[in-house]
Amino acid sequence: MIPRTELGSDFSGNGLMVSWLSAKTIARHTFLASLTAQSTLSSEAPLQNSYALGGFLNLSGYAENELAGQHTGVARLVYYYRLASTGLGEFHMPLYAGFSLEAGNAWATRSDISGRTLIYAGSLLVGAETYLGPIYLAYGQAEGGHHSLYLYLGHKF
Repeated sequence: MIPRTELGSDFSGNGLMVSWLSAKTIARHTFLASLTAQSTLSSEAPLQNSYALGGFLNLSGYAENELAGQHTGVARLVYYYRLASTGLGEFHMPLYAGFSLEAGNAWATRSDISGRTLIYAGSLLVGAETYLGPIYLAYGQAEGGHHSLYLYLGHKF
């Protein structure tokens, strides 16, 4: 959401978001690579106009929206393997297991952005395709002793 004084905000500003995702499945193996970067274009943006990181695949291990800054970036590599299908008769539910590797951070100023300030994180996941949508359980950990448990019903990737 972009704040505008014409719509009642105390601040008017612009931001930029770049996102890329690529996936490749080979037999039972699926590989995903993605990159997301967000930046305010105004150096005077107030704190409430920060971009947030944290949660599953956004520096897993941190809580949802635990990190915030005027500039954020996350690179992800995700792998999952189709284990088998479970169910009776026509009701098959494919089961999956996998992991993610993530690197990124949230920075207050552009001059703070550096490879030395990246936070590294990852997750382990198990899931199934159900008639209600995908359901998966994941455990995430990030450097500094941050860890979280996630349960999702629906798409998160």
